[in-house]
Amino acid sequence: MNLQPCAHLLPQDLGAEDLATAAAEKRPDEEDGDRRATLPIGIDVQVHRGDDKRLYVLNVSNIFPPDLPAPNTNQMITNKMRPELVEHSATPLTSDAYRPHNSTSDMDRHADDTKCMQTSLFLLREQTHRLASKLDSLTVFVYDSHTLTTVMHRFGFNIRHLGSVYAACTTPHVRTLILTEAIARVCKHLLAQTLRRAARKHHVAMAALAQSVEPSQFE
Repeated sequence: MNLQPCAHLLPQDLGAEDLATAAAEKRPDEEDGDRRATLPIGIDVQVHRGDDKRLYVLNVSNIFPPDLPAPNTNQMITNKMRPELVEHSATPLTSDAYRPHNSTSDMDRHADDTKCMQTSLFLLREQTHRLASKLDSLTVFVYDSHTLTTVMHRFGFNIRHLGSVYAACTTPHVRTLILTEAIARVCKHLLAQTLRRAARKHHVAMAALAQSVEPSQFE
């Protein structure tokens, strides 16, 4: 399928629901004239029109706003807000926050960064204590990895915030469950890292073996 870039669809400040509206827009050369739409998408995102006259959105891996990054890191690319947290925000958030190549003006860039920072701080301060209070009082009941993960996601937390929730909780059995989950996930990552390292060593050894074998041995 041939995809043609749609230069008139620019990342601006409308709601995400406008994507569906834009997909229904008619082409500029059709009878009712030039109908345009703006979408709240990041600078990495591309919008193309296919031969079937539908719009196709590409490069959407960074479409969610970034969580508050640690200084001198690229966490604005790797750490994203959960959709539940974005939905809670009263103001539009951009996926281009904290990024130096943001194409907006300095004033708009500062405003975008501030909105995302305030949302992240709301999660780490108010929402953390709200969730901890419900867990301690058993208003929200968790008893295994699945229920803990589900509840954290529902409150807008990524699992990387387990430590913050653990520190805010006071009930021993809740703290034990969270700590057990954190330890299990660390072990999972260490095991995966060990397996990847072993696979790379095996690949290197097999490549060296293949180079050491003379082609005449197979003739």
